[in-house]
Amino acid sequence: MNEDIDLDLALRTLHTLALEDGDLGYAYWTSIAALLKDASAMRERIKDLQREVVRLTARRAGSRGQGKPS
Repeated sequence: MNEDIDLDLALRTLHTLALEDGDLGYAYWTSIAALLKDASAMRERIKDLQREVVRLTARRAGSRGQGKPS
C-alpha cells in the first residue's frame, strides 16, 4: 500500500469502535490505533533514510568524479 491514508480519520474511526465495543474492544482497538501510529512513524523514518541514502550516494559519486581515489 503506497498511498497515504488519512491517519486522523482512521484514528477517529478506531476510537469510535473502541467506545462501542466495551472494555475488551476498547483495549483491542486502542492497541490497533497504537500500531497504526507506530507504522506511520516508521514509514516517515524510512522515507528520511531513503533520502539520506540518495544524498550520500550522490555525494560519493561526485567525489569519485573529482579524481580522488576510491
